[in-house]
Parts: sequence; structure tokens; C-alpha cells
Amino acid sequence: MYILDSGALDSNPSELTDGFAEVGMLIVGFWPKCWIQAAAAMSIMDLFEAENASDAFQLLGMSEMGMLPSIFASRFDRFPIDSLHFVLHF
Repeated sequence: MYILDSGALDSNPSELTDGFAEVGMLIVGFWPKCWIQAAAAMSIMDLFEAENASDAFQLLGMSEMGMLPSIFASRFDRFPIDSLHFVLHF
């Protein structure tokens, strides 16, 4: 981010508090800032879902090994994922 900032803008890096989206707005305009923020938000949601799925499989494996109650071993019919973890999480 700071390489782009130092080559394209005449500003102090401490002035850029919003990060790469703010640099995109200062260089190109408002719409690239919106796209950068939307892409960052979707990336954060995908990382959350990946962590959630990983935790569900860990609970499933622990219940199949007998470390947790067997209710955590229940799965959805269509998908091989732990159903109780997703229901309790949301």
C-alpha cells in the first residue's frame, strides 16, 4: 500500500487512516474505493465461513472419537457437515 502511496500521492503515510481503499479513492475516484471495500467485506465473510466449517469438522471428529457427546456427530442429509454447530453458531 505504501509503495503505491509514495509513488502516486504527495501525502504523509500517517494521513492515510483508511488504508488501501482511501489510496484508491485519492488516485482514481469514489467507485474504486467502494469496490475495494466490498471485496474486503466479502473476503472477511469468506474467511469467517471457512473458520466456521473448520470448527464444525473439528467438533464432528471429536464427537466421533468419543471426546464430545454424540449429538455433535449429527450431520445434514445433503452435506457432510456438522449440523448442530451451524445451528448453534447462528
